[in-house]
Amino acid sequence: MSLPAKITIPAGQSSTRIEIKPYANTEVSSFSRNVIVSVANGPGYLVGEGSAAEVTIFYQSGALYFANLAPQTSASGAYGTVALKLASDNSSLTISARFANLSSPVTAAYLRLGDPGQSGTLLVRLPSSDSANTQWTISPTGPFSASDIITALQQGRIFATVDTASHPTGELSGTAALRCIGVVPSSRRPSSGPNRTDYGSRRGALSNPNHLRSDARVH
Repeated sequence: MSLPAKITIPAGQSSTRIEIKPYANTEVSSFSRNVIVSVANGPGYLVGEGSAAEVTIFYQSGALYFANLAPQTSASGAYGTVALKLASDNSSLTISARFANLSSPVTAAYLRLGDPGQSGTLLVRLPSSDSANTQWTISPTGPFSASDIITALQQGRIFATVDTASHPTGELSGTAALRCIGVVPSSRRPSSGPNRTDYGSRRGALSNPNHLRSDARVH
């Protein structure tokens, strides 16, 4: 992809625009490409917490669903994201997940199907590594057919949960909602609150009140 090696935020300004131009994919086995933007120290200013932001560009066509994960207890300052890439033929999901600032090690992280207030039916385990993608062939699970699962995703009834040693009943949770096709931001700190809500999130010096896009603004 085409991306400048360095940009400068003009004096007196709080942002600048970066144009990301993906090249045509030539690697059949590739899942995605990541773009990382960092703010460097310079004369006359200090870099805040969270000095880098990342977007993932998927190479396949299809629908993209994205969940901001929020703490389920006021004692946690954790945050995270889950991206679900539905194949164009609805046969599979490519899943990526990122968590940060957890109170203790992850003991379980899953996609679940259910309504608000329910624990839901376990569908698939989330990736254990930030750099990993999991590809799940959608298949009947519990009482749900593959068609039921796709419909539930489209209706906003699929959510992610993260359990930790300190919070075995759940430290993070978030519901997947349809997003723009092709680009998804990495984890950023969401608003606090014990519910499964798709939060407009902010994180540190590179935050944007809108989700990062291919024409992301850097703050």
